Amino acid sequence: MTDQDAKQNKNLFSKIKQSLSASHKHSRSFSALDSLQASRQHPPNGPQIVSNLPLYNPYGINNRHSHSMQLAALAASGTSDSPIPLPYPIDSPKNHVPQPFRNEIEDLDQMYEIADSGNFLGSGGSSTIRKVQRREDKKVVALKIFNVFKDEAPGTYYHRVAHEYIITKSLAHVHVITVYELVRLPTILSRNWGMVMEYYPHDLYNVLRQPHWQAITLGEKLCYFKQLVFGLYHLHLHDIVHLDLKPGNVLVEHGVLKITDFGCGDYGHVSPGRFESGVRMCDKPLGTPPFQSPEVTVLRLAKGQYDPFRADCWSLGMMLFAIVKGRVPFKEAQVLDKDYADYEHESRWYKGLNPSFVHNDEQKVPNRGPLAHELPHGQLTRLFWRLCDPVADTRMTLKDVFASDYFQKIPMCFKEETHGDGVSILDETGAVVESTGLGVVADVHSVHLAIGSRMEKHLHDI
Repeated sequence: MTDQDAKQNKNLFSKIKQSLSASHKHSRSFSALDSLQASRQHPPNGPQIVSNLPLYNPYGINNRHSHSMQLAALAASGTSDSPIPLPYPIDSPKNHVPQPFRNEIEDLDQMYEIADSGNFLGSGGSSTIRKVQRREDKKVVALKIFNVFKDEAPGTYYHRVAHEYIITKSLAHVHVITVYELVRLPTILSRNWGMVMEYYPHDLYNVLRQPHWQAITLGEKLCYFKQLVFGLYHLHLHDIVHLDLKPGNVLVEHGVLKITDFGCGDYGHVSPGRFESGVRMCDKPLGTPPFQSPEVTVLRLAKGQYDPFRADCWSLGMMLFAIVKGRVPFKEAQVLDKDYADYEHESRWYKGLNPSFVHNDEQKVPNRGPLAHELPHGQLTRLFWRLCDPVADTRMTLKDVFASDYFQKIPMCFKEETHGDGVSILDETGAVVESTGLGVVADVHSVHLAIGSRMEKHLHDI
């Protein structure tokens, strides 16, 4: 590392410390969800948004990771196929996860009971969600029942479900869903495995589609976005890529956002957690348009590979637009979509005239084309265009986002509690420092995580 690099990293760490310090000075404001709930009690005069879409799609229950969905139809219909049970005897999850992730219980009914009423929340092609209660204190939690896919071997099923459980369980953070146990289920529910998680009644998709979302202040919308940035950075810091970040996979409660559904999630480097081993390039078109980046979309027609970290950054940029505007700018990132084709043309034109734009020059703000005037502030436009750069190699990274003065000045709308997450990282001098749990900034391509060897062991143990 050169002296200049060390100085730049030191300045970046200083900015993050100031940002985290500022977040503690803001107590939770009147949240967007509170406002939406109040407006439903006293609806104003004027046209209302009417939709026949399902009103509940948390925990990724309806995800099929298809190639034709958009914000107006993210809640896809469930499957009509009968659930496929696992053959007897059903393996214990303890046999498929490493020691740190094993539960004290093996079966759901050892600790939980089905809620008396309203326990069924929804179902989709990959899972079913029900409410259950903890016997000890009657706490209501969510149970994600994993379906067996057609022609899926039991061993493949166990590995797939264990993989999602391990990834989610290892990401303890204020902006990531909390998972409690992976258990066998009683026959009355399903002859499968289930994952017990926090219960949240709302997801961001349904918040954004409310008719009163546009009345929410820009500051509160940007607070939502900033929470997502912290949550996604926490994933990347732990070498986890999500690959299906979208409103339906973000839960909301009292203004706090939680990233959920790690069905597409994976380790981001060749040797999990060891950042020096190189990025694990992906070759499958995972995710959901339009939150799916163009280099992912093109894999439907041709073979190729993409950097999953940069694909997540594209999704984050689309989330920024969706949060601020309550809609998406185009249906999918491919040239047959005229709106995207126009945007891609304008992006290429602007970068050609302003080479410093791709180096995050904050003085360069796109000023031509329909998407140059959609967002209410020039710096928001710049942030969206940089995150949603059609060229992955020049796309803004999360480190770039945190280095932005504009992003740093976005206030947090609630007080975040700081919890150590047990992850050691290297600071700009090479000394080991502890993460705050809020996403301490470091370059994910140059730091070594102390938990790297543990991640690698987990991957090979299952």
